[in-house]
Amino acid sequence: MTLWIDEKPYQPADFEAIRTLGLEKPWLVPVVDFLQFWFSEQSEWRTQTSGSTSSPKLITISRSKIHASARATIDYFQLTAADDGMILCLSAQHVGGFMVLARSLLADLDVWILEPSSKPIPENSPILNHKNWFISLVPMQLAAFQDSEQLQKASELWKGILLGGASLSSSQINQTRFLRCPVYQSYGMTETVSHIAVRQILASAEEEIPYNVLPEIEIKTNDNECLALRGAITGFEWIQTTDRVEIVNPQAFFYLGRADDLINSGAIKMDPVLLKKMYLQVFNWDEDSLQVLGLPDEILGRKVVLVFRSRNENKLLDLNYLEAKVLELSAIIDSHFLPKAIYSVPDFPLTATFKIDKPALARQVALLQPVWQKPISA
Repeated sequence: MTLWIDEKPYQPADFEAIRTLGLEKPWLVPVVDFLQFWFSEQSEWRTQTSGSTSSPKLITISRSKIHASARATIDYFQLTAADDGMILCLSAQHVGGFMVLARSLLADLDVWILEPSSKPIPENSPILNHKNWFISLVPMQLAAFQDSEQLQKASELWKGILLGGASLSSSQINQTRFLRCPVYQSYGMTETVSHIAVRQILASAEEEIPYNVLPEIEIKTNDNECLALRGAITGFEWIQTTDRVEIVNPQAFFYLGRADDLINSGAIKMDPVLLKKMYLQVFNWDEDSLQVLGLPDEILGRKVVLVFRSRNENKLLDLNYLEAKVLELSAIIDSHFLPKAIYSVPDFPLTATFKIDKPALARQVALLQPVWQKPISA
């Protein structure tokens, strides 16, 4: 295998040469750290969770679990050293990044290493046609990827695109119709050593497609419809998640949302995913620019609020417009589900893995004055 950095070839054990590059390119440091772990006799790798739903925490992952996860992906997508390569444009500090390296090392695949950014793929690189590249992206990177006609053409020769880290909006799913390679969405977390299930994204599909569980992984749900799973990647112990799912069969499920995202407002539990779908029926706003949060409230415990990423769309934050839209919304949903306040931020805070940092967003919004709020007497 070959590591391609700045379109120059390196061998995986060229630690010193790559670390020297890391003096000017700090994003290469976690790459070198993982490579050194791989070629060492250490049995455990330490990393941290992404922090998109709670504070990041350090966890330890055994080498055997990393191998099991990498092998499952290699076999599922039938990746071969002769034809395929991997593109790493996520931070190797986190599971989505270092598992790209693990798969490449285990299957002897070339890996093209790029600086993690919102638009990581250089448009004129000769490396694009070097292999059938299999690339892992987060949805925000996909959105930037779509802007390039050249990359859309290049995707015709690519093995596939694996999306992870965050849910996809309908507009992002629609964007995939312009790509000419398979696009997959993954389900997983740091604790499961990357994904344990994938589903192919088909923009033309009339109904949502369920996630298919990777081989040799068992799934079940608890009384709260939250997913539990076990397999080699968990040391054959059950891991209980807070992700609500609907199991279709022993190897497939629909993802419904996180149980800990539910907003308990006045003893009524509300799903922000469903609330967002209802609000989008009347608010003339891009789906990717709206978040539904639950903020502390002295009377209700938590109250539902809308947060808009306004940028240059200030005309849509006109008070009369917002009041008219809330009134329109009140005609189609119960008053309990109406937002109690509406906030505007110039952009959503992101984690190091380009996910929306919901705890940070909640803290930010709590310090702001709403652009609209429900009258006290209403």
